[in-house]
Amino acid sequence: MHQLRKCSRRNLVLLVSLVIGYLLVDYALNSRDYVDNREKISLIEESIRSLANQGACKLPNLPVDSPEMLSFLKDEQPVECGDENEDWMSCHVSML
Repeated sequence: MHQLRKCSRRNLVLLVSLVIGYLLVDYALNSRDYVDNREKISLIEESIRSLANQGACKLPNLPVDSPEMLSFLKDEQPVECGDENEDWMSCHVSML
């Protein structure tokens, strides 16, 4: 019985050390990927803020009084709201 406990304790220590070793190796190998991703993100943010990216959506400077622009403007009739004394909303049995 004492031998079984000693063997199982040794196996447990071996298993825990293997798991910790695997996690350390995995962290050491994958930490480079995280650094590369951070570099990629910083490059993307720099390219977004760069001046070359600012000119894509620049609005043209058009004269407002040109005939081409004035052709889209039309006189609209004023909105009729009715009489000031006329109720535009009524309530019947607490329902609108």
